[in-house]
Amino acid sequence: VRGVDEAHDLVLPYSLPFDSEWAGPAILDSPALGNATYSHALVHRSEGKYIGELGMVGWDNAKSWFSDTPQDHVMFSRFASAAEDVCKKAKLKESELELMKGCKKGETWNWDSLTDLFSKSGQSAELTELADRLHNMELSMIFHHCNSVVNA
Repeated sequence: VRGVDEAHDLVLPYSLPFDSEWAGPAILDSPALGNATYSHALVHRSEGKYIGELGMVGWDNAKSWFSDTPQDHVMFSRFASAAEDVCKKAKLKESELELMKGCKKGETWNWDSLTDLFSKSGQSAELTELADRLHNMELSMIFHHCNSVVNA
């Protein structure tokens, strides 16, 4: 995926609470912390099966960053609502529908299970298409959300 390293370098100083060799000094107490942490998780989910920093597979690293994202972050509920509509229209096999059921957690979604769904997206063309649609929608949503915060 093009731009993953660049995106990582942009969000790292805002989401990592200490200085690093990858991004330099940490920017502590930034109002961008929640958005940067959520975006950091998306960057690692984009890495997928590839090994990134600290020797972690992208999907596992994404789970770690999603767990560090403030639980009241607006994207959790916004994306869950939009994703539910997309998923209802998807034509999935029974086993793939079971994967989807694990993603729901009350009114929000279980981001570990959703990341697991992404990790299995190569199992069928339908699941690949669904994962691509969800990922692109989520990227668009976080970009629009961050832009609205900056321009408020």
